[in-house]
Amino acid sequence: MTPQTLMLRSRTSARVLVLSVAACASTACSTASPSNGPSPTAQPDAGADAGAGADAGAGADAGADADAGASADAGADLGEASPDASDAATTPEAGDDAATGDAGLTDASPSSVPSYLCLMGASWGAGTPMAISTTFDDQIGAITPDELTIAWTVADGTSVTAMVADRASASAPFGTPIALPVATGFLAPGKVALSPDGLRLIVVRSDNKGFGVSTRASRAAPFATTPQEAETAAINSTVTLGEIAALVDDPVVGARDQSFYYSLYGGGLIHTLLASTRSDGSPWPNGAALQSPGTSLDTMDPLRRRPTGVASDDLTVFYWDETDMAEKAGWRPSPSAALEHIETLGGLRGATPNAACDRLYYSAAGDAGGMDLFVAARR
Repeated sequence: MTPQTLMLRSRTSARVLVLSVAACASTACSTASPSNGPSPTAQPDAGADAGAGADAGAGADAGADADAGASADAGADLGEASPDASDAATTPEAGDDAATGDAGLTDASPSSVPSYLCLMGASWGAGTPMAISTTFDDQIGAITPDELTIAWTVADGTSVTAMVADRASASAPFGTPIALPVATGFLAPGKVALSPDGLRLIVVRSDNKGFGVSTRASRAAPFATTPQEAETAAINSTVTLGEIAALVDDPVVGARDQSFYYSLYGGGLIHTLLASTRSDGSPWPNGAALQSPGTSLDTMDPLRRRPTGVASDDLTVFYWDETDMAEKAGWRPSPSAALEHIETLGGLRGATPNAACDRLYYSAAGDAGGMDLFVAARR
């Protein structure tokens, strides 16, 4: 797919960088569109209405600190028992105004209740469509904590393209995509991730056998076209030399660049949502399986729980649950603890928060069909 095939709903003069890839199989690139509509779904106890911000919204406090991240053991926890769907919920219907955590999906009450950036039971206003959405399927990848850089992928049925857009402030619109070619061997259909400063773009190999990292010198500079694998070498080696059928996907980087969440799946793995942590800029070590009540994070082959975002304090993890096609969030009392409380957010697919966790960026069905990008403000 060439840059010219990406038809934008509007164009502005702000700078945008696009990382594109060669064509891939039609069946691999197409993105399923859940019937959730452009608005986050309301639950019975939704709070008083508050309008969602426009595309940019109000500026978020970029200085929110994230915790150092959970301590990760090397290797994935394979588990033994097959999970069940006891925590599954029906995907909410379209057209409602807000999303609220579903108390019915709470598997356990937190043993202690810290001061969370992402509030339990929060209600979200109607999602605002983002003008940078294309006429194809747009899958949100990441938003930096300061909301100045956004990354997502576009699938047109025959190819997939990773896009990165920048803006000068969180109240300004994003600009017009400009395509850049990328090295052969990247990009797998699915999500991409960003470092907190917006200078590193984490992508997935076309064969899902590892991650690569493209860098740039500043937000004004273009990304390198050839992703490097030094930062993720340990994880990539585990996939290549370890579990024969194991694959990786769904990268998410924490707000302090000290936690890295991803999927390791296939080969009979049960616990597929992993977290890797570091205390400096060294390469990411192998992650350890994120724990939760019962089987709420276990795979139901081939259906998985796929990480999509994490709060700046590393205490709330967002993930897309393929078992019931709904976005969910899990809370824990510390970055090294298991998730203790889980809520359903409904159709906010790929939800990823800003630094203050008062706005969520996500993908949902657009007016013209297919998946578009949206932003919703907390009520």
